[in-house]
Amino acid sequence: MVTKQSRDAAAFSDNRAGASPTALQYGGAVPISDSRAVERLYRGAPCVFLDCDGVIFDSNGFKLDALRHTLAGYPAHAVREMEAYWCTHGGVSRYEKLGHFFSQILRIGEVSAEVAAAALRFSEFSRRAYGERSPVPEALLFARATGAGRCFVVSGTDQEELRDVFVDKQLSALFAQVCGSPTSKLDHVHRILQEHDCPSERALFIGDGGGDFDVARKLGVPFIYLDEYSEWRAAKATLTGVKDVLVCDTWREILALVGLPSADDAHGRSGAS
Repeated sequence: MVTKQSRDAAAFSDNRAGASPTALQYGGAVPISDSRAVERLYRGAPCVFLDCDGVIFDSNGFKLDALRHTLAGYPAHAVREMEAYWCTHGGVSRYEKLGHFFSQILRIGEVSAEVAAAALRFSEFSRRAYGERSPVPEALLFARATGAGRCFVVSGTDQEELRDVFVDKQLSALFAQVCGSPTSKLDHVHRILQEHDCPSERALFIGDGGGDFDVARKLGVPFIYLDEYSEWRAAKATLTGVKDVLVCDTWREILALVGLPSADDAHGRSGAS
């Protein structure tokens, strides 16, 4: 029987073998490292991309728990190595990361069946954990202010699972598209830019992982790194001073930069009116 997880695992293998979209030279017309230009870029951006885990949900912690649950029974040293890899590759599809575990850490030759079974265990744990989490209020404020017509979720989370979560949390209407794996984040962003005839330097990407930055860098999209819920320990050392990258500690800082009130400020204003 061919299951969804086995099809997705096969797609993971196909994506690795296929060619990536043509990378554009990184460095847009708007110097995002100049904070004064950020609001101007945000206001005029036809496409605004948000990662999910660590941006819309404070969910990186339970994703690591899901990984440990998924790999229970495998050698402890291999699991520890995988945890380190997981934390330094935020924003990358779980299929790709699980594929790394089986092919590069355990050195298994044919990994599709192993990846499919592991992805199923991971998804079962992850769905339960999402059910116990609420989205970050500042992320929702940002999405509402941006408008569904130009706000896109691009995530390494399984797309079917991700869309179910957004329906359950009544978030789907806030976004033009909710996109996940096994299609790569790079392919999603590239396609959306083309569909909306949006030059990469006029878009904006907010993410918390090295995978998010890699996508932005390859496609030439200005990038805001959100540190608040990130597990990417080397992020600030890697990103500080990089052209068209802005490092922000919190969502409140991002909201201030783009000229939006914080969730607390917005609540206070509505309560006072």
